[in-house]
Amino acid sequence: MPGSVLEAAAKMSQGKARPALELVGYAGNVEAAIKYAFGGAFVCQDAGAAKKLAFSREVGMRCVTLEGDDFNPSGLLTGGSRSSSRSLLASLHALSLAEAALATVQERLSAVDAQLKDLAAAGKEHRRLQQEAELAAHSLALLKDRMAGSQAAQLAAAAEGLERELEEASAAAQAAKAEMAALVDSASALEQEIANFSKERDKRLKGAQDKLKKAK
Repeated sequence: MPGSVLEAAAKMSQGKARPALELVGYAGNVEAAIKYAFGGAFVCQDAGAAKKLAFSREVGMRCVTLEGDDFNPSGLLTGGSRSSSRSLLASLHALSLAEAALATVQERLSAVDAQLKDLAAAGKEHRRLQQEAELAAHSLALLKDRMAGSQAAQLAAAAEGLERELEEASAAAQAAKAEMAALVDSASALEQEIANFSKERDKRLKGAQDKLKKAK
């Protein structure tokens, strides 16, 4: 089928017509027979498109609708909708549409399967990361507990050391106080002794002077 005819048919039918050969699957050994039987025909979605193509100068080829109406450029019109069965070309076109719809659904199904696999992988990774986060949080809590215990022990040891130093300082202060009291007592006794010695000296000196006067 000439390319100019295909282009004109596509333009005039606005995509409502397809060459019959595109709808027929066949083996290589029957290619000539299939092209002879279907090579000069179009399958159209409605009678308007079929009639327009069949009786146009640009196309002028046999056109069959999905309902089985057969438009022939020779002027012969066969009403498929009034017969008991559809034409073979119409059935082939319906089969082609069904196969295309099935392919579309299968493609969408494959895409959904891929998305489900991605979601499953993402969920598995999320669970793994969540477990790692929980383990890290637990380890951090244990570390904080150990640090708190270590600091408490250090503070307790420091407090004990300060208590010992305070006790030692208190004992030293008491000893110094006692020593100071003893020194004060000793100083008082010494002062008293000095005072007594001074009195005794004066007394003895006066006695000696009196004796000296008497001796003269």
